[in-house]
Amino acid sequence: MATATYTLGNFIADLDRITRDETSPHVITERVAPLLAKLVKNPGVVPGRIPPAPPGPAARPLHAPPRAPLQRDGGRLGAARDRTRAQP
Repeated sequence: MATATYTLGNFIADLDRITRDETSPHVITERVAPLLAKLVKNPGVVPGRIPPAPPGPAARPLHAPPRAPLQRDGGRLGAARDRTRAQP
């Protein structure tokens, strides 16, 4: 019996579901790792030539849920937040 090819679309849907259900980075990694291994076995998952991005707003990262705010500060807000945390 032939198995269906695991596609990038399948991976994105699975990743979205997993990150919606889980908050632990460790658990997410454990659940995503075998899916990523399955994805890269598909030779057609990465096109031979990646076209340039179209003009307009930046594309969303694969791991960002559709309505999630994106960080556009280059990490500066996160660094400022870390400096304000109480030191042990």
